[in-house]
Amino acid sequence: MTDDEKCVELAKISVDTHKTRQGLEWKMLLGLWAAMALPPWFVMDRPLWLSCCMKSLFVFVYISLLLIVTFLVILPLQRAHRKDRLWLKYYTKRAIGDQPATPSDVPWYYGFKREWAWAQILITALLVIVAIGVLVCYYPLQQATRPKIAPPCSRAAEPVAGRNVEDLTGRAHRATPHFTPA
Repeated sequence: MTDDEKCVELAKISVDTHKTRQGLEWKMLLGLWAAMALPPWFVMDRPLWLSCCMKSLFVFVYISLLLIVTFLVILPLQRAHRKDRLWLKYYTKRAIGDQPATPSDVPWYYGFKREWAWAQILITALLVIVAIGVLVCYYPLQQATRPKIAPPCSRAAEPVAGRNVEDLTGRAHRATPHFTPA
């Protein structure tokens, strides 16, 4: 196998690596976005009580998820895509007989220069904002607009013909019935 044939094979490997990584990137991001949308969707239709501590935990988890996805998933993937393109260009030029310079390392912040990386980051950020809005803001409004159901009480505590039971019996009524064992 000549040097030119080796360079062509290495260029093909670079293209295959790029396509494989791009397919995994789509699957991973779509799965992650679906997982981020699941808790708000679950809360929208179901009566679920969320404490202040639980809401704070949701906010912390979603903001952490945004930072992790941005700096540990999207940016490294864009950097790896750039490396594959540089090596493809290098091996293609070597296969046609040129002597290009060896590709230099790609800086970690390279992903910020790519439009698609910004689109992925913005989609993730919008999902985080919507999820936090639903879990922290929408859900309490939904709870506030629901009709209040009075707690069950004994019939003696209800007013009778405009008068209270205390007026009828001459003694104070307890909120919960007190039974003495026989």
